[in-house]
Amino acid sequence: MIRTRYFFILLFTIGLFASYYGSQLTGKTIPSKNEAAENLLEVYLIDSSSSKLDEKGLLQLTLVADTSQKFSLNKHMLLTNPRIGFYEQAQPWLLNADIANFNESSNTITLQDNVILRQQDDQIRLTTSVLFIDSKKQTATTEAAVNIRANNSNTDATGITINMQDETILLPANVNTSINPKGK
Repeated sequence: MIRTRYFFILLFTIGLFASYYGSQLTGKTIPSKNEAAENLLEVYLIDSSSSKLDEKGLLQLTLVADTSQKFSLNKHMLLTNPRIGFYEQAQPWLLNADIANFNESSNTITLQDNVILRQQDDQIRLTTSVLFIDSKKQTATTEAAVNIRANNSNTDATGITINMQDETILLPANVNTSINPKGK
């Protein structure tokens, strides 16, 4: 059975993490000529990593990225190959994507290409091509194909809406679930 409460806590933490580190870390992109006029590169980091500890000194979050860029005028940052670890639960959650774009103005995160959210032991795994996280609304959404593998079940759908406030998951279209009993 998927532990949805931890899943929602994890996604909410992602939003908080982006808000907290939004002014410190960034990712990589090459702006077009039109974007270059609007973007002022403030920080460029290679092989960046950051950690957050709780008040007891225990590890809560880690963020590692191949490259990070922060643009000051339109207040966003881009990370290439971000790898985020969440260590608040007994079973850590890991989030990977090829690109993450944190928009400080709207408090949103767009994860693109090979988006994988999973428990460290891989018992629960969500994969998609793009995921939009809105920290203000406390939602995570996509209209792309989604696959959720949890223990002995596998669910495919087109789109997902995760509401972290009321802890619900909506799979709006083309939902197909298969369950394989253990040992068979």
